Amino acid sequence: MKYVYSLLLVLIAGTASAQSCFVHYKAKQGDPFKLHYGVMNVTTDDCSALTDITATATARLSPSGWTLLNVVKANTMTPSAEEISNAGDFYLRF
Repeated sequence: MKYVYSLLLVLIAGTASAQSCFVHYKAKQGDPFKLHYGVMNVTTDDCSALTDITATATARLSPSGWTLLNVVKANTMTPSAEEISNAGDFYLRF
């Protein structure tokens, strides 16, 4: 039983490190050509791990026909009113 509690504590500690990361990105779509700026919320262990964040953003966008152009920034701070306004319909859409 003691080992079960130890395992449970390790699992809880592991999930406690995950954080909410706001990813600001630019994406494009083909025919007809469209561009958009958006913000998505990604749960990750490291908000500065751009390789993981880029892979997640690409996976979320591609089913809707969008191609990720770049990640503008990623951090744990809630976007400002201006950033939310700039993202428009693409704020937390993906």
